[in-house]
Amino acid sequence: MFQGCSALSAIPLNCFNNAEDVHDMFRDCSALSSIPSNMFNKAVDASNMFEYCVNITELGDNTLTAIENGFKTFYKNYALSSISNNTFDNVITASEMFYSCNALKRLNDNSFNNVVSADDMFNRCGDLSAIPENSFNKVENADYMFYYCRSITSNAIDFITSHPNITSHKGCFYGCTAMSDYAQATAQYPDWFSLGSLF
Repeated sequence: MFQGCSALSAIPLNCFNNAEDVHDMFRDCSALSSIPSNMFNKAVDASNMFEYCVNITELGDNTLTAIENGFKTFYKNYALSSISNNTFDNVITASEMFYSCNALKRLNDNSFNNVVSADDMFNRCGDLSAIPENSFNKVENADYMFYYCRSITSNAIDFITSHPNITSHKGCFYGCTAMSDYAQATAQYPDWFSLGSLF
């Protein structure tokens, strides 16, 4: 709808209360700086919704609460530093959802608990400091999920052993050298830290 509107600086309020399919809606709207609270709460498909919105810094409270498809929703939102109180309880597909959100520092506990596909979800989120508690309980695909999240200090073995549903995890923690048990975890679970075969 507004894809590529590079001069659009704000999202109009109370205009999208019943929208269910918002994929690509604000893709490449580079002047947007924030996403208001209490918006898009009937949206189910938010794939690529804010892709390349490079100046968005925060996501308002209670926004996008019903989305199931979060594929590339915030892809390369380089300035996004806060997702407020949002836990994305209904998201199932979260592949590349926050890919290269370099400024994102923290996530809320008890989040993303219906996500199944989390491949590349936080790939290259360099400022992310921790994996939230009691989260990602249904994830099956975690390939490159936290790839090169070099600031994460969480315990890798705790995450691995508490998420038995994960069946694919190539490079999940590749480059996560700040993890509290990095040496032990890389020795015990090398596949989680390795890119594996590229062919």
